[in-house]
Amino acid sequence: MPTTPTLILCEQLAAALRGAWRPVAPSAVEWHYFRRLGDAEEGEHRVRGRQVIIYPTGYDNAPETRGEDRYTHQITVHVAERYPDAGDPPRDWVTERVDFVFDRIVQGFDFGRESPDWNPKLITESAVVTVCEVDRLLGAGNLFLSVVELTFSELRDA
Repeated sequence: MPTTPTLILCEQLAAALRGAWRPVAPSAVEWHYFRRLGDAEEGEHRVRGRQVIIYPTGYDNAPETRGEDRYTHQITVHVAERYPDAGDPPRDWVTERVDFVFDRIVQGFDFGRESPDWNPKLITESAVVTVCEVDRLLGAGNLFLSVVELTFSELRDA
């Protein structure tokens, strides 16, 4: 188990999403430092199911009081899923994935008004969303990819 607060938060977010969404294989939620979507030989054609990858992208901390430190965590979430049929993905198929990102990631990780049970001192400061990378969706791999850049603030005992 990691000891770096941002890595701990990545584990907590992945566990919370797994519990709320309950993905069925090959769909999955995991945290990584990086993750290739597909492989070098077949590229994005190998993405199976809906993949949610949570990445730690940075953090800073400073004393808040003599007894607590304030951490600011930057975390990026990728939601990827390949459209399996020939042709362009229909609007309803894309809309379902865009709604998943909003419902499960943006709203699901919104702790601005109410903190999660597993971390009462965590607050979501912002969520910046790339709704869909159209070039990848219309490319050879027909890959839906949404990117969410989250910023959290957390008080931790010093």
